Amino acid sequence: MAVFPVLKRTLRPRLHKPLVWFVAFTLTLASASAMTACGNEAASSGSASASDGLVIFMPDSAKNLMAQAQKNNLNVQSLKAGSNAALIVQAMLNAPPLKEGTSYFVVINAKQNRLITAGTIDANTEPSKIEETFKKLKELETDGSKLLGKLSPSQGKAVKLVVFSDYQCPFCEQIHTIVEDWKTDFGDKLEVEMAHYPLPMHQQASFAAISAECAREQGKFEAFSKGLFDAQKQLGTPQNAEQTVIQLVQANQLDKDQFKTCVTTQKPAKAIQDDLKLGQYLGVSGTPTMFVNGESFQMADPQTMKDTLKAQIDAVAKTGGKTDAKTDSADAS
Repeated sequence: MAVFPVLKRTLRPRLHKPLVWFVAFTLTLASASAMTACGNEAASSGSASASDGLVIFMPDSAKNLMAQAQKNNLNVQSLKAGSNAALIVQAMLNAPPLKEGTSYFVVINAKQNRLITAGTIDANTEPSKIEETFKKLKELETDGSKLLGKLSPSQGKAVKLVVFSDYQCPFCEQIHTIVEDWKTDFGDKLEVEMAHYPLPMHQQASFAAISAECAREQGKFEAFSKGLFDAQKQLGTPQNAEQTVIQLVQANQLDKDQFKTCVTTQKPAKAIQDDLKLGQYLGVSGTPTMFVNGESFQMADPQTMKDTLKAQIDAVAKTGGKTDAKTDSADAS
């Protein structure tokens, strides 16, 4: 008998709702982004304002669209037709010159300078669909900003590393091993937290995330999480993923009934949904993506990353544990 009969039918639809899926009209994510890990790590869209939230760039001819976005309390900036910025946006959309009556929009997170989404709107787009999109963007801005506390160090800690990860992503497995070494090397100077970011292409990643959080409920998250990464190749099908989880439950001596109840009721689903919202708000489009004290942490070779992290830890130590709240950082790529 299957241990988790409800999970496969209900988990993914409830968890996988990235922003771009809300947009009913044509969307084209930036083709200029770099493929560095699992999924695309979106490239910077250019200079942003000092706003703390989202910024929507539109051509200066799209007066009605601007007004509609501003009505939803969104920060809108215009791009003059033919300007360098407008041409860059056009290239990012990988589109020919827009037909008359068609406009585009590009949404970025201003602090992180990361692309959130981009798309085109033509004359046939229903006004209700445009309004729905702007409302969803405002909801993302509101919800995402409330979740930023996850990026800040806990009381008594100086530096916090948050890793947006996916249990079926091979690059995430590699980073997990590297980060475990950092935890040993830096000890209590470094706080590490995983943020779940199961990608749509990985069919069992959400199941794995739920399982790991249910293991956390019994104090075994770290061991269970390592077990999932170690058994990553066995997570390819629902049957194999379920069998792997059962083996990890036994290996970690978890209470089976408690674990089964946690998984089948999807008890951790909101926490994982919050991680997804935060990632979307920050412009995370691939895994792994890392942040240190709220700033994007540049992906590089392991030694370079370790040296960069050590420099940040040392810098915080020199200031007596005080950290800069700004998050104007380079895009992780």
